[in-house]
Amino acid sequence: MPLTTSQQQALSQLWAVTSSTTDAARERDERLLRENGWDVQTTIEQIFNMTDDADLSSPGGDAGPSTSRNRHAVHDPDQDPLLPPIPPGARRLSGTGARRQRPIPRAAPGTTGIGIGIWNIIVWPVGMLFSIVGGVWYFIVRAFVPLSFLPYIPSFLLPPSPSPPSIPRPPQDPTTEHLAFLQSLCSLTGLPQSELPEIYVGPYREFLTHIRKELLVGLVVLVSEEHEDDESFKKGSLADKDVVQALRSEGVVVWVADISSREGFQASQTLLATTYPSLTFLSLLPSTSSSPTTTSSSSPKLTLLNTLSGPPSTITSPTSIITTLQTAVLPRVRPFLNRLKSERLAVEEARYVRAEQDRAFRASEAKDRERMRVAKQKEEAERIKKEREEKERREKELIKEKRKIWRRYARKHLLPPSNGPVRVALRTPLSSERHLHHFTPSSSTLSLYIFAETLLIPASAKKEDDPDTPPEGYDPLAYLSSSSSNTIANGAGISDILGEEEVGDWPFTLVTAYPRQTIPCVLAEGEKAWETVQKAGGAMFLEKREGYAFGLSEEEEDGESEEEIVSDSD
Repeated sequence: MPLTTSQQQALSQLWAVTSSTTDAARERDERLLRENGWDVQTTIEQIFNMTDDADLSSPGGDAGPSTSRNRHAVHDPDQDPLLPPIPPGARRLSGTGARRQRPIPRAAPGTTGIGIGIWNIIVWPVGMLFSIVGGVWYFIVRAFVPLSFLPYIPSFLLPPSPSPPSIPRPPQDPTTEHLAFLQSLCSLTGLPQSELPEIYVGPYREFLTHIRKELLVGLVVLVSEEHEDDESFKKGSLADKDVVQALRSEGVVVWVADISSREGFQASQTLLATTYPSLTFLSLLPSTSSSPTTTSSSSPKLTLLNTLSGPPSTITSPTSIITTLQTAVLPRVRPFLNRLKSERLAVEEARYVRAEQDRAFRASEAKDRERMRVAKQKEEAERIKKEREEKERREKELIKEKRKIWRRYARKHLLPPSNGPVRVALRTPLSSERHLHHFTPSSSTLSLYIFAETLLIPASAKKEDDPDTPPEGYDPLAYLSSSSSNTIANGAGISDILGEEEVGDWPFTLVTAYPRQTIPCVLAEGEKAWETVQKAGGAMFLEKREGYAFGLSEEEEDGESEEEIVSDSD
């Protein structure tokens, strides 16, 4: 009955490990595999146990060449078939015990050893005596005989010179060994490495990984220094200009080694190379199912494309190498490699586009966050500014209201009565009327300013409604009363405290009509100001200071004052 795909793969894997080539061996492998339920590991152990039993039963204990090769070239069925075999003892198969040690073969029973045993009994006392005498003599020579006398003693009486212990040579690094081989190749051909094919420096496994990762065509070149055509191949074929140009132009990576090296020997065993020089082309190809009924493609697999083995005059000549590359290798792998490269490029482009999108998104997000932060700071600054302006506006409104209340308080309690020799006719910007009031000259002009301040009271505010106390927390003249209360205790007057300094924060100034002179608000030494008022005939104007406001509404500032003109008779 036909085998399934998994059964065919298990059988192929078993044949790859056992290297069964004859029909009888293949039938045996298939039979044992069926008996073990298609378990490859169990079948491999059973076959090698059978091989060990056959070796023990053979005369002299010598195994045949095929058995020796199978034992030392066992492959791990999980690894790439183009990779070198795993050395025995490096890793045993899963589930198997340690390889048992072979028993030393014994001689067949008989009488062939009787004479030798009697001779040994006779010679043994003589040999023992000779060893004792020789040991004593060698001790005397080494301990007591001067070195100057040693040349006169016969050589057979001298003790043997101690041989230095043999130091095992450490195994050389594969990369270092490969570099040394390339240096010898450059010395032999007389060409620098740049004029040779693109040679990969490193172990064979890394070379396979490199061509698989970079999607390249690989060429494995195996040579033997002991071969008679070795030098002619290196000079005439490997270093040929046309070969070098063809390999470099097509992007073929070369891995070259001598089979005397460890890496070269493992590669030759893996590629089954028996004739040298040997050239093997490798590349990725789509792996197909081993079942004859299905040919579905799966992931790419490193495949052996072509092998050239033979003398450099015919099979491995430059013409043969170039022809094989251009007609048998490249047409087979180039479409598939180009498709893989296109797919990889598309994936990389998609990854790059995704990375760029992520970067642009992060940059946009950072800009948005910065914009939001700036907008938030701006809103916060505007809010603080508005709060400060609102607070200042409320304070100004509060001061304005308190100023209005204080004016009415001043009209009732601070304005002196209209009597005295000096008549003042004062005009304000609020109306064209003259407001008359009589004053008694003194050293202070504060009464003039209080009179002018009361003229800013709206006409709608009646005198009988004026408050008896100043507004809370606001009294422009409060410090004057405190200063005057201290004059008795300190023995000093207001003039001694303030002198001719102008006092008060008034939104206006008083100016005489002619000659035009400003009358300051002073608490002492104001006689000159009163003389100026008298010279001007008492005609004065109230002028608004720049940057100040009367604290009135627009209607009150635009309306005319209804205050009656006080006559001289009053």
